[in-house]
Amino acid sequence: MRSLLRGRVLYSAGILAMGLAAAGATDLLNKPFGYDLAAYLIAARRLLAGAQIYPHEPVFGPFGQFFYPPVIAAAFIPFLLSPYAGALAWTLGLFAIAAGFGRSLVCGHDRQTRPWVAAAFVFFPPLLWDLNLGNVTMLAVVVTVLAWEQRERPAVSGGLLALSLALKPLGMTLPVYFLVSGRWRTTAWAMAISVGVVVLTWPWLGQYWLDYVRLVGMLVNAPPGRDSNIIPPELFSVPERLLLPVLALCTAVWAGLQARRPALAGHAFRLTLASSPLVSTTVWYPYLVATLPLLLHAGSPAVRWSGGFVKSARVLLWGILVAQFVRSPGLTVQLLGVLALVLVGSIPLARSAPAQTTDAEVAALATAPS
Repeated sequence: MRSLLRGRVLYSAGILAMGLAAAGATDLLNKPFGYDLAAYLIAARRLLAGAQIYPHEPVFGPFGQFFYPPVIAAAFIPFLLSPYAGALAWTLGLFAIAAGFGRSLVCGHDRQTRPWVAAAFVFFPPLLWDLNLGNVTMLAVVVTVLAWEQRERPAVSGGLLALSLALKPLGMTLPVYFLVSGRWRTTAWAMAISVGVVVLTWPWLGQYWLDYVRLVGMLVNAPPGRDSNIIPPELFSVPERLLLPVLALCTAVWAGLQARRPALAGHAFRLTLASSPLVSTTVWYPYLVATLPLLLHAGSPAVRWSGGFVKSARVLLWGILVAQFVRSPGLTVQLLGVLALVLVGSIPLARSAPAQTTDAEVAALATAPS
Protein backbone atom coordinates (compact mmCIF):
# COMPACT_ATOMS: atom_id res chain seq x y z
CA MET A 1 0.00 0.00 0.00
CA ARG A 2 2.78 2.40 0.94
CA SER A 3 4.62 1.55 -2.27
CA LEU A 4 1.47 2.27 -4.30
CA LEU A 5 0.95 5.55 -2.46
CA ARG A 6 4.56 6.58 -3.03
CA GLY A 7 4.18 5.74 -6.72
CA ARG A 8 1.07 7.90 -7.03
CA VAL A 9 2.70 10.79 -5.18
CA LEU A 10 5.76 10.56 -7.43
CA TYR A 11 3.58 10.42 -10.55
CA SER A 12 1.41 13.34 -9.41
CA ALA A 13 4.45 15.44 -8.55
CA GLY A 14 5.85 14.58 -11.98
CA ILE A 15 2.69 15.82 -13.67
CA LEU A 16 3.03 19.09 -11.75
CA ALA A 17 6.70 19.32 -12.79
CA MET A 18 5.66 18.67 -16.38
CA GLY A 19 3.19 21.56 -16.23
CA LEU A 20 5.80 23.91 -14.78
CA ALA A 21 8.31 22.79 -17.43
CA ALA A 22 5.80 23.47 -20.20
CA ALA A 23 5.13 26.94 -18.79
CA GLY A 24 8.86 27.67 -18.63
CA ALA A 25 9.40 26.38 -22.16
CA THR A 26 6.59 28.56 -23.49
CA ASP A 27 8.20 31.62 -21.92
CA LEU A 28 11.63 30.75 -23.33
CA LEU A 29 10.18 30.24 -26.81
CA ASN A 30 8.20 33.50 -26.69
CA LYS A 31 10.75 35.18 -28.98
CA PRO A 32 11.17 35.72 -32.73
CA PHE A 33 11.90 32.50 -34.55
CA GLY A 34 14.43 31.60 -37.15
CA TYR A 35 17.79 33.39 -36.68
CA ASP A 36 19.60 30.35 -38.13
CA LEU A 37 16.76 29.44 -40.46
CA ALA A 38 17.19 32.85 -42.07
CA ALA A 39 20.87 32.02 -42.74
CA TYR A 40 19.82 28.79 -44.50
CA LEU A 41 17.27 30.63 -46.64
CA ILE A 42 19.77 33.37 -47.54
CA ALA A 43 22.28 30.70 -48.62
CA ALA A 44 19.59 28.98 -50.72
CA ARG A 45 18.69 32.27 -52.42
CA ARG A 46 22.34 33.01 -53.17
CA LEU A 47 22.87 29.49 -54.50
CA LEU A 48 19.86 29.83 -56.79
CA ALA A 49 21.29 33.13 -58.09
CA GLY A 50 24.75 31.62 -58.62
CA ALA A 51 26.30 33.90 -55.99
CA GLN A 52 28.82 33.11 -53.25
CA ILE A 53 27.23 31.36 -50.25
CA TYR A 54 30.27 31.15 -47.95
CA PRO A 55 31.93 34.04 -46.07
CA HIS A 56 35.39 35.12 -47.24
CA GLU A 57 36.60 35.30 -43.64
CA PRO A 58 34.45 33.11 -41.37
CA VAL A 59 33.72 34.50 -37.92
CA PHE A 60 31.59 32.47 -35.51
CA GLY A 61 28.43 34.20 -34.45
CA PRO A 62 27.45 36.99 -36.90
CA PHE A 63 24.09 36.77 -38.61
CA GLY A 64 23.79 35.17 -42.03
CA GLN A 65 26.97 33.06 -42.11
CA PHE A 66 26.53 29.63 -43.67
CA PHE A 67 29.00 26.86 -42.76
CA TYR A 68 27.31 23.74 -44.17
CA PRO A 69 27.84 21.66 -47.34
CA PRO A 70 26.25 23.21 -50.46
CA VAL A 71 23.68 20.39 -50.69
CA ILE A 72 22.14 21.69 -47.46
CA ALA A 73 21.66 25.12 -49.05
CA ALA A 74 20.13 23.36 -52.08
CA ALA A 75 17.72 21.48 -49.80
CA PHE A 76 16.27 24.81 -48.62
CA ILE A 77 15.51 26.10 -52.13
CA PRO A 78 11.90 24.77 -52.07
CA PHE A 79 11.25 26.91 -48.97
CA LEU A 80 11.87 30.02 -51.07
CA LEU A 81 8.63 29.47 -53.01
CA SER A 82 6.84 31.00 -50.04
CA PRO A 83 9.33 32.07 -47.35
CA TYR A 84 6.70 32.65 -44.67
CA ALA A 85 4.92 29.35 -45.28
CA GLY A 86 8.27 27.61 -45.64
CA ALA A 87 9.52 29.00 -42.33
CA LEU A 88 6.28 27.95 -40.64
CA ALA A 89 6.51 24.45 -42.12
CA TRP A 90 10.14 24.13 -41.04
CA THR A 91 9.34 25.25 -37.50
CA LEU A 92 6.34 22.95 -37.15
CA GLY A 93 8.38 20.10 -38.60
CA LEU A 94 11.14 20.62 -36.04
CA PHE A 95 8.58 20.66 -33.21
CA ALA A 96 7.00 17.43 -34.50
CA ILE A 97 10.40 15.74 -34.70
CA ALA A 98 11.27 16.99 -31.20
CA ALA A 99 7.99 15.55 -29.89
CA GLY A 100 8.79 12.15 -31.39
CA PHE A 101 12.33 12.32 -30.04
CA GLY A 102 11.04 13.13 -26.55
CA ARG A 103 8.49 10.34 -26.68
CA SER A 104 11.19 7.81 -27.55
CA LEU A 105 13.16 8.85 -24.46
CA VAL A 106 10.14 8.91 -22.13
CA CYS A 107 8.69 5.54 -23.12
CA GLY A 108 11.70 3.61 -21.86
CA HIS A 109 10.94 4.57 -18.24
CA ASP A 110 8.41 3.17 -15.78
CA ARG A 111 5.06 4.92 -15.36
CA GLN A 112 5.96 6.74 -12.13
CA THR A 113 9.01 8.48 -13.55
CA ARG A 114 7.76 9.22 -17.07
CA PRO A 115 6.34 12.68 -16.21
CA TRP A 116 9.68 13.66 -14.68
CA VAL A 117 11.59 12.55 -17.75
CA ALA A 118 9.11 14.41 -19.95
CA ALA A 119 9.54 17.54 -17.83
CA ALA A 120 13.32 17.28 -18.09
CA PHE A 121 13.05 16.99 -21.86
CA VAL A 122 10.49 19.75 -22.34
CA PHE A 123 12.47 22.22 -20.22
CA PHE A 124 15.95 21.60 -21.58
CA PRO A 125 17.12 25.05 -22.70
CA PRO A 126 19.69 23.79 -25.25
CA LEU A 127 16.85 22.04 -27.08
CA LEU A 128 14.51 25.01 -26.76
CA TRP A 129 17.16 27.43 -28.01
CA ASP A 130 17.74 25.19 -31.01
CA LEU A 131 14.02 25.12 -31.84
CA ASN A 132 13.82 28.87 -31.32
CA LEU A 133 16.66 29.46 -33.78
CA GLY A 134 15.28 27.07 -36.38
CA ASN A 135 18.65 25.29 -36.31
CA VAL A 136 19.47 21.77 -37.47
CA THR A 137 21.28 20.65 -34.29
CA MET A 138 18.40 18.65 -32.83
CA LEU A 139 17.58 17.23 -36.28
CA ALA A 140 21.19 16.06 -36.69
CA VAL A 141 21.05 14.32 -33.30
CA VAL A 142 17.76 12.59 -34.16
CA VAL A 143 19.12 11.39 -37.53
CA THR A 144 22.22 10.06 -35.75
CA VAL A 145 20.02 8.12 -33.32
CA LEU A 146 18.08 6.72 -36.29
CA ALA A 147 21.39 5.65 -37.85
CA TRP A 148 22.08 3.66 -34.69
CA GLU A 149 18.61 2.12 -34.64
CA GLN A 150 19.10 0.97 -38.26
CA ARG A 151 22.53 -0.54 -37.49
CA GLU A 152 21.51 -3.98 -38.77
CA ARG A 153 21.03 -2.41 -42.22
CA PRO A 154 24.46 -0.93 -42.96
CA ALA A 155 23.44 0.89 -46.14
CA VAL A 156 20.53 2.65 -44.44
CA SER A 157 22.53 3.31 -41.29
CA GLY A 158 25.45 4.69 -43.29
CA GLY A 159 23.17 6.93 -45.32
CA LEU A 160 21.59 8.35 -42.18
CA LEU A 161 25.01 8.88 -40.59
CA ALA A 162 26.19 10.72 -43.71
CA LEU A 163 23.07 12.90 -43.63
CA SER A 164 23.58 13.70 -39.96
CA LEU A 165 27.19 14.77 -40.51
CA ALA A 166 26.12 16.92 -43.47
CA LEU A 167 23.44 18.65 -41.41
CA LYS A 168 25.91 19.36 -38.60
CA PRO A 169 29.05 17.37 -37.76
CA LEU A 170 28.05 16.88 -34.12
CA GLY A 171 28.67 13.14 -34.36
CA MET A 172 32.16 13.39 -35.83
CA THR A 173 33.45 10.54 -33.66
CA LEU A 174 30.52 8.21 -34.49
CA PRO A 175 32.21 6.79 -37.64
CA VAL A 176 35.12 5.80 -35.39
CA TYR A 177 32.70 4.23 -32.91
CA PHE A 178 30.99 2.16 -35.62
CA LEU A 179 34.37 1.12 -37.02
CA VAL A 180 35.86 0.02 -33.67
CA SER A 181 32.65 -1.69 -32.53
CA GLY A 182 32.82 -4.02 -35.54
CA ARG A 183 30.13 -2.28 -37.61
CA TRP A 184 32.62 -1.01 -40.18
CA ARG A 185 30.10 -1.39 -43.00
CA THR A 186 28.09 1.54 -41.61
CA THR A 187 31.18 3.76 -41.72
CA ALA A 188 32.07 2.49 -45.20
CA TRP A 189 28.56 3.20 -46.49
CA ALA A 190 28.60 6.67 -44.93
CA MET A 191 31.86 7.49 -46.71
CA ALA A 192 30.70 5.98 -50.01
CA ILE A 193 27.37 7.82 -49.95
CA SER A 194 29.08 11.11 -49.09
CA VAL A 195 31.46 10.72 -52.03
CA GLY A 196 28.56 9.70 -54.27
CA VAL A 197 26.60 12.84 -53.39
CA VAL A 198 29.61 15.02 -54.22
CA VAL A 199 30.09 13.26 -57.56
CA LEU A 200 26.40 13.45 -58.52
CA THR A 201 26.08 17.13 -57.64
CA TRP A 202 29.47 18.20 -59.03
CA PRO A 203 28.14 19.44 -62.42
CA TRP A 204 26.00 22.00 -60.53
CA LEU A 205 27.82 22.48 -57.23
CA GLY A 206 31.44 21.77 -58.16
CA GLN A 207 32.74 25.27 -57.41
CA TYR A 208 30.71 25.40 -54.20
CA TRP A 209 32.25 22.11 -53.05
CA LEU A 210 35.72 23.59 -53.62
CA ASP A 211 34.69 26.69 -51.69
CA TYR A 212 33.37 24.47 -48.90
CA VAL A 213 36.70 22.60 -48.65
CA ARG A 214 38.51 25.95 -48.34
CA LEU A 215 35.97 27.04 -45.72
CA VAL A 216 36.56 23.92 -43.62
CA GLY A 217 40.29 24.60 -43.69
CA MET A 218 39.69 28.16 -42.48
CA LEU A 219 37.27 27.02 -39.78
CA VAL A 220 39.81 24.57 -38.37
CA ASN A 221 42.28 27.41 -37.88
CA ALA A 222 39.76 30.12 -36.98
CA PRO A 223 39.64 31.53 -33.45
CA PRO A 224 36.97 29.73 -31.40
CA GLY A 225 33.63 31.47 -31.09
CA ARG A 226 32.59 33.09 -27.84
CA ASP A 227 29.08 34.10 -26.72
CA SER A 228 27.40 30.75 -25.98
CA ASN A 229 30.53 28.63 -26.47
CA ILE A 230 30.84 26.33 -23.45
CA ILE A 231 34.61 25.92 -23.97
CA PRO A 232 36.54 28.31 -21.69
CA PRO A 233 39.19 30.63 -23.23
CA GLU A 234 41.91 28.79 -21.32
CA LEU A 235 41.48 25.89 -23.77
CA PHE A 236 41.67 28.00 -26.93
CA SER A 237 45.40 27.68 -27.57
CA VAL A 238 47.62 24.72 -28.45
CA PRO A 239 48.36 22.29 -26.80
CA GLU A 240 45.36 22.84 -24.49
CA ARG A 241 43.16 23.06 -27.59
CA LEU A 242 43.82 19.37 -28.29
CA LEU A 243 42.69 18.06 -24.89
CA LEU A 244 38.95 17.86 -25.57
CA PRO A 245 39.18 16.45 -29.13
CA VAL A 246 41.57 13.76 -27.86
CA LEU A 247 39.17 12.99 -25.00
CA ALA A 248 36.22 12.70 -27.42
CA LEU A 249 38.19 10.43 -29.75
CA CYS A 250 39.42 8.22 -26.90
CA THR A 251 35.85 7.97 -25.58
CA ALA A 252 34.65 6.83 -29.02
CA VAL A 253 37.39 4.20 -29.27
CA TRP A 254 36.85 2.88 -25.71
CA ALA A 255 33.06 2.87 -26.10
CA GLY A 256 33.42 1.09 -29.44
CA LEU A 257 35.50 -1.64 -27.81
CA GLN A 258 32.91 -2.02 -25.03
CA ALA A 259 30.15 -2.15 -27.66
CA ARG A 260 31.52 -5.46 -28.90
CA ARG A 261 29.44 -6.83 -26.01
CA PRO A 262 25.90 -6.55 -27.47
CA ALA A 263 24.26 -5.71 -24.13
CA LEU A 264 26.42 -2.58 -23.81
CA ALA A 265 26.29 -1.32 -27.40
CA GLY A 266 23.36 1.08 -26.98
CA HIS A 267 24.77 2.76 -23.90
CA ALA A 268 28.20 2.96 -25.54
CA PHE A 269 26.67 4.66 -28.58
CA ARG A 270 24.91 7.26 -26.44
CA LEU A 271 28.12 7.90 -24.50
CA THR A 272 29.99 8.50 -27.77
CA LEU A 273 27.29 10.86 -29.03
CA ALA A 274 27.31 12.88 -25.79
CA SER A 275 31.07 13.43 -25.99
CA SER A 276 31.33 13.87 -29.76
CA PRO A 277 30.78 17.67 -29.97
CA LEU A 278 33.91 18.16 -27.86
CA VAL A 279 35.94 17.55 -31.02
CA SER A 280 35.29 21.21 -31.84
CA THR A 281 36.65 24.11 -29.82
CA THR A 282 33.45 26.04 -30.51
CA VAL A 283 30.69 24.07 -28.77
CA TRP A 284 27.62 26.28 -28.75
CA TYR A 285 25.22 25.82 -25.86
CA PRO A 286 22.52 24.21 -28.10
CA TYR A 287 25.03 21.46 -28.98
CA LEU A 288 24.25 20.02 -25.54
CA VAL A 289 21.18 18.48 -27.20
CA ALA A 290 23.62 15.67 -28.04
CA THR A 291 23.69 14.72 -24.35
CA LEU A 292 19.94 14.00 -24.14
CA PRO A 293 20.01 10.37 -25.41
CA LEU A 294 22.49 9.52 -22.64
CA LEU A 295 21.14 11.81 -19.94
CA LEU A 296 17.48 10.76 -20.17
CA HIS A 297 17.55 7.23 -21.58
CA ALA A 298 16.54 4.48 -19.13
CA GLY A 299 19.09 2.05 -20.55
CA SER A 300 19.11 -1.73 -20.78
CA PRO A 301 18.79 -3.79 -17.58
CA ALA A 302 22.22 -5.16 -18.52
CA VAL A 303 23.64 -1.68 -17.92
CA ARG A 304 23.33 -0.57 -14.31
CA TRP A 305 22.28 2.95 -15.28
CA SER A 306 19.43 3.49 -12.81
CA GLY A 307 21.06 2.88 -9.42
CA GLY A 308 20.67 5.43 -6.65
CA PHE A 309 24.08 7.07 -7.14
CA VAL A 310 23.87 7.23 -10.93
CA LYS A 311 20.24 8.41 -10.88
CA SER A 312 21.09 11.22 -8.44
CA ALA A 313 24.15 12.15 -10.51
CA ARG A 314 22.05 12.37 -13.68
CA VAL A 315 19.55 14.70 -12.00
CA LEU A 316 22.41 16.90 -10.78
CA LEU A 317 24.03 16.91 -14.23
CA TRP A 318 20.74 17.89 -15.84
CA GLY A 319 20.66 20.90 -13.52
CA ILE A 320 24.23 21.82 -14.44
CA LEU A 321 23.56 21.54 -18.17
CA VAL A 322 20.52 23.83 -17.99
CA ALA A 323 22.29 26.43 -15.85
CA GLN A 324 23.24 28.72 -18.73
CA PHE A 325 25.31 31.84 -17.91
CA VAL A 326 26.41 30.34 -14.57
CA ARG A 327 30.20 30.17 -14.56
CA SER A 328 32.91 29.24 -12.10
CA PRO A 329 36.25 31.11 -12.18
CA GLY A 330 38.14 30.21 -15.34
CA LEU A 331 35.84 27.36 -16.42
CA THR A 332 32.44 27.05 -18.05
CA VAL A 333 30.02 25.16 -15.82
CA GLN A 334 28.33 23.41 -18.73
CA LEU A 335 31.62 21.93 -19.93
CA LEU A 336 32.18 20.46 -16.47
CA GLY A 337 28.67 19.01 -16.70
CA VAL A 338 29.45 17.31 -20.03
CA LEU A 339 32.75 15.94 -18.73
CA ALA A 340 31.03 14.64 -15.58
CA LEU A 341 28.28 13.05 -17.70
CA VAL A 342 30.92 11.27 -19.77
CA LEU A 343 32.55 10.03 -16.57
CA VAL A 344 29.27 8.88 -15.01
CA GLY A 345 28.25 7.29 -18.33
CA SER A 346 31.52 5.38 -18.43
CA ILE A 347 31.00 3.79 -15.01
CA PRO A 348 28.15 1.45 -16.08
CA LEU A 349 30.20 0.23 -19.05
CA ALA A 350 33.16 -0.57 -16.82
CA ARG A 351 31.00 -2.41 -14.25
CA SER A 352 28.45 -4.15 -16.48
CA ALA A 353 27.90 -7.67 -17.73
CA PRO A 354 30.93 -9.86 -18.56
CA ALA A 355 32.14 -10.18 -22.14
CA GLN A 356 30.72 -13.69 -22.53
CA THR A 357 27.10 -12.48 -22.38
CA THR A 358 25.23 -14.45 -25.07
CA ASP A 359 22.69 -13.15 -27.54
CA ALA A 360 19.97 -15.13 -25.74
CA GLU A 361 20.89 -13.48 -22.44
CA VAL A 362 20.84 -10.08 -24.10
CA ALA A 363 17.38 -10.76 -25.50
CA ALA A 364 16.16 -11.85 -22.08
CA LEU A 365 17.59 -8.73 -20.46
CA ALA A 366 15.99 -6.50 -23.07
CA THR A 367 12.54 -7.95 -22.38
CA ALA A 368 12.87 -8.06 -18.61
CA PRO A 369 10.57 -5.73 -16.65
CA SER A 370 12.25 -2.57 -15.34
